[in-house]
Amino acid sequence: MSMGRPPVFETPKEMLDAWIKYKEDCKAKDEPISKLGFCVSLGYHRSLFDNYKNRKKDAKDFNNILEHIKRECKHQLINKALKNEYNSAIAKLVLSANYDMHEKSKQETSGEITVNIGNEDKDL
Repeated sequence: MSMGRPPVFETPKEMLDAWIKYKEDCKAKDEPISKLGFCVSLGYHRSLFDNYKNRKKDAKDFNNILEHIKRECKHQLINKALKNEYNSAIAKLVLSANYDMHEKSKQETSGEITVNIGNEDKDL
């Protein structure tokens, strides 16, 4: 006897079809797409995605669809933020939290070091 909820999607195609329907619904309501929104629309916690990452049956196909969903969400977020349709501070926060996109800072140092070798002073 198996424990827990039965899988939401029996096949990768079912997942992809549900994603496409979710996107159409979001477009009709003028709402952004997101992995969390997709899970909420299905009545599930966002850990739903984790259940399919480690699934033995059809793992490669499910993972390809999950990556596709992630890329679409990230793409929309970046494009809408660049067009000022989304708040850039919120977009930056979401990109950092969900997509490992962080600002990189560059530090440069300069100066002189004097090294004494024997009786000679040399500047580097």
